[in-house]
Amino acid sequence: MNLLSIEKSSSATLFQLWGRVIFWCFLITIFSSQPNYTGEGLNFETWLGASKFILRKIAHLLEYGLLGIFSKRALEKTFLNVPRLHFILTFFFTLLFSMSDEWHQSFVYGRGGTVFDVMIDSCGSFIGLFFLEKYDSNQKFALRDEQQNEKKEKNFNDQIAAEVEN
Repeated sequence: MNLLSIEKSSSATLFQLWGRVIFWCFLITIFSSQPNYTGEGLNFETWLGASKFILRKIAHLLEYGLLGIFSKRALEKTFLNVPRLHFILTFFFTLLFSMSDEWHQSFVYGRGGTVFDVMIDSCGSFIGLFFLEKYDSNQKFALRDEQQNEKKEKNFNDQIAAEVEN
């Protein structure tokens, strides 16, 4: 199954879609459970400096962007076809999960939950949802164009067949 595709809604497909969401939430929680090892004594930590901070924030963007994509796909196949509602529900789900994840980090040695990380996570979710919307609209336009081309081709073939008969 393509990560972005929507397939026929069966119980197996729903299990795959929601399983992907649950698995991704589990992975985020596992990553968040890691103590913040400072890396004292490691030479590469010296040259990483601000890069480490930037890389962590990019990781936040990516993991919550994917969580947003996976969640929206699962919602689309589970509930009524109301795209705006799916977008809003997905965004709030990822926001609440981010808040709970940051709260969870406040109990992990060397870690702490921050509002800034919740904002980064929310931006990641929004960016993922934005790209998914763009992908979906491109797919719809491509499908529409393909259907129009098939219709034109059929009309052309019908015209040729009519001329041959005359």
